[in-house]
Amino acid sequence: MYNLCYVINKNYIGVFKVSILSLLKNNKEKYLIHMLSNDLDEFDKLNLSNFLKEFNTEIKYYQIDDNIFKNLPKMGYDNSYTAYYKVLIPYILKDLDNLLYLDCDIIVKNGLKEIFELNHNHFLSASSDLRLNKKRKEHKKLIIGDDSITYFNSGVMYFDYKYKNEIPDMNKLLDYLVSNKEDIIFHDQDILNHFFAKNYDLLDEKYNYATTYKDISDMLLKKGLKKAVVIHYANWKPWSDDYIGKAYRLYKKYYKMLKNDKDVSFLKKRKLIKMIKKILKYLR
Repeated sequence: MYNLCYVINKNYIGVFKVSILSLLKNNKEKYLIHMLSNDLDEFDKLNLSNFLKEFNTEIKYYQIDDNIFKNLPKMGYDNSYTAYYKVLIPYILKDLDNLLYLDCDIIVKNGLKEIFELNHNHFLSASSDLRLNKKRKEHKKLIIGDDSITYFNSGVMYFDYKYKNEIPDMNKLLDYLVSNKEDIIFHDQDILNHFFAKNYDLLDEKYNYATTYKDISDMLLKKGLKKAVVIHYANWKPWSDDYIGKAYRLYKKYYKMLKNDKDVSFLKKRKLIKMIKKILKYLR
């Protein structure tokens, strides 16, 4: 059995269902899901447990206290602290041998088993955040202390507790949150990079393939999409009416599989004028 971890709130129940459906449809292995949340009530938990039962998949819930993060800026999409829960994973799930964390805005189109079978040499393994490393070098230096080090994306992370000696003291991590809140722009990702970017394993881009474009040629050719294992809608969301990123049809495919699920009713019809405006803004 393989351990997976997610963080969600009520707003993301439907998004999680689309994501986990793609994973379970394209992977034969058995998984145990560890779910970190704050506002899921008993009805929500029963709803998700029953949904996963159809796929012979179990789920365990962990209640997070938002007061830990009360002095930090909330995250934009749903104005919550949910994304910060990721920084607690090394401490809350410390009794596991290993686990794979996945964001909910993800489609898994190939097998994940190979990630678990890689030769990991550090506690954390993750893929580069290609756009941030190219566009935000000053911020990267501020967070990591060295702009030559590769800043990673926190949407897909493998944790190997064989190297738990690399986990910072939790009080040290929480002190950093409070003392540096003015510098933290990319929320959990900045925090994790501050503590782990100098000592982690770099995963191939195919394990966390971003649907945003690197440049004009990438916009035309959509390079890397075919070999991608995990598709990550990291910036632009496919359920928005102005979505212009890659792999829209792929997301819609799994969304439509759940068309009778009351939680899955968030995909908006894309509007051409809004899309054109967004493309022009991107090209500037």
